[in-house]
Amino acid sequence: MVCVWIALTFWVQLESDAKTVDMGGAGPARALVIFHPSREAGFADALAEAVGEGMRAAGMKVERVTTTSKVPTRPDSYALVAVVSNTYN
Repeated sequence: MVCVWIALTFWVQLESDAKTVDMGGAGPARALVIFHPSREAGFADALAEAVGEGMRAAGMKVERVTTTSKVPTRPDSYALVAVVSNTYN
């Protein structure tokens, strides 16, 4: 059972394909939503989209990106950065 748990933990932590979505927005302020995509349920994906839509509705220009090594390490050009992550029990 422990081996299965360890294997699942490593599988979940694998880096996914880099994906950037420009969600639009009219304001000068920029927001970045970083999320780790769900492998099965899609919960983090839907939550990241909802967070981004709220920011866009508040007048921000929003980008939504997956957590990969290509995520900006110094997001100085963003007024707001949100991180959405899965929790595994």
